[in-house]
Amino acid sequence: MFGIDQISWGQFTRFVLTVILVWYLGLLLVYFFQKERKHPLSLFEDDGAESLQHAMPEPISVSSQDLPPAMLPFVPIAEVVLSVSYYEEMGMDDGFSLDRLQNTKDPLPPDVMEQIHFQ
Repeated sequence: MFGIDQISWGQFTRFVLTVILVWYLGLLLVYFFQKERKHPLSLFEDDGAESLQHAMPEPISVSSQDLPPAMLPFVPIAEVVLSVSYYEEMGMDDGFSLDRLQNTKDPLPPDVMEQIHFQ
């Protein structure tokens, strides 16, 4: 239809590589010319704004009257007793789904409910 059946793979590969090469060359040229046109960045340190001139630090006076009359008492850290419940693993346990625990129409037997551990 367009002569595609008459083009060899070598010509097709050269065409694709040429298109890709032209594309990347164009991108490099655009980057190069935009970099030339871009204004150099002015850093804050190099900015000569008069309103931001260095001001000399002013000393402040501190006296003992500015401090509280007594130091805050040190609160010693007391031991916190953590209760630990020991649970022995008995093997593979898939447990119960939450829907099964919340189902009021089909409750679990009371002996099963006593064995359920939750934190």
